[in-house]
Amino acid sequence: MKVVLLLAGKGTRLSPLTDTTPKPLVHVAGAPVLSHILTSLKQVEIDELVVIAGYLSAQIEAYLAAHYKGRYSIVLQEQLDGTGGAVWAARDHIDGPTLIVFGDTLFDADIAGLNTDQSQNIIWTQLVDDPENYGIAQSDPQGNMLEIIEKSDEDVGRNANIGLYFIADHALMLRNLETIMKQPAIKGEYFFTYALNGMVEDGAQIKVEAVDNWYDCGNLAALLATNAVLIARNGAQPDPSEDVTIIPPAHIGENVHLSTSTIGPNVTIEDGSIVASSMLSNALIGRDCTITDCHIEATIIGADMTLANQSIESRILAKTNDG
Repeated sequence: MKVVLLLAGKGTRLSPLTDTTPKPLVHVAGAPVLSHILTSLKQVEIDELVVIAGYLSAQIEAYLAAHYKGRYSIVLQEQLDGTGGAVWAARDHIDGPTLIVFGDTLFDADIAGLNTDQSQNIIWTQLVDDPENYGIAQSDPQGNMLEIIEKSDEDVGRNANIGLYFIADHALMLRNLETIMKQPAIKGEYFFTYALNGMVEDGAQIKVEAVDNWYDCGNLAALLATNAVLIARNGAQPDPSEDVTIIPPAHIGENVHLSTSTIGPNVTIEDGSIVASSMLSNALIGRDCTITDCHIEATIIGADMTLANQSIESRILAKTNDG
């Protein structure tokens, strides 16, 4: 089985954090998003991991070289023209059943069954409260997909497409995708979901299955919410010192120095950081930061930042190419 992993996007909604770091290497709960995805993929036997890279691709390549031990290929998406363009870039590698995973999709789903049964096309979904912000997969009473409707203001259902697909009919998918790629782009993008709709129109069955959980990593609020869930699941909590209060859940990295501070809930502090005389809640603090006399809430701080005497809420702060 091939796995196509879409990692080419710029992640502009996480700027300035993504000005110097590709979105898949942004950290959440103490590890890169890509690390969490690769952990989930250990459920399946992968013949080849096909990584679609683009923005800051050298960092993606370096990470895989250091951390992924299986067979993989890097395919550059020269033009960032959407998810359809990303999968199309992998077409020369797609010669059999293929699992396709979006690079900001963390999921809890039992996909181990794909090791023994690769006969069905599958799209995984999750119920959401704000369906107007997602592509919604409609299905018949037997659980077969009828259509994916993108970000409609009308009541079209609540089963959101999370960006996880298994394609058994790979040739049919590629034919439909080729048709789409020959059409004019929509605001510069081609949508992979249109190829799935085309497959259904051609008579293919695509089963709609629910994931247990789905964690978005695409923007400030989503990444913080995902961090909170993941560190709570981890269970282990750091021991506070006499002058430090830790409100769980919290994840404290190695060689972190805390003094006269309140940390938590829902806080990750990466390795080597120093926090003194501060209050942190619902926050991600990068490695080797120094934070003194600050009140930080609902905020992401990139690596190597020094902050003092500030009150910061609902922001992303990070070093940029300009320093």
